Amino acid sequence: MASRDPKDLNPELREIYYKVMDDCKVIGLDVHCCCTWRSVAEQMEMFNKGASKRKLGAHNCKDENGNPSSKAFDFYIINKFGKVTWSTTDDTNNDGHPDYIQVGEIGKKYGLEYGGDWPSLKDYDHLQLKGA
Repeated sequence: MASRDPKDLNPELREIYYKVMDDCKVIGLDVHCCCTWRSVAEQMEMFNKGASKRKLGAHNCKDENGNPSSKAFDFYIINKFGKVTWSTTDDTNNDGHPDYIQVGEIGKKYGLEYGGDWPSLKDYDHLQLKGA
């Protein structure tokens, strides 16, 4: 099972992760992590289902000691009814901006690459270190 633990993030990304989450709280978004690190087998399963275009990705990175060191994280948003929303048009904080796009913009402010900007297989719940 994929990890949700921020400790499994690359140290550089972990620092940014907490900033992104704090900024989301400030603007009234209830954002949670659904994946930090995943095994190669889990990544291959996603590839085979068509949920990823990569056999190995930023979620599968390890440090020099073989410990998880993911260069990406996936997130989800809880809406005003207390339910997970995956809708890219929801505006749960009522500020006139789609929530997933706002989280992506916050990540980009800290230098992250946002999956919602990818030309194909948009991944609106994904942020990663550039070049990962």
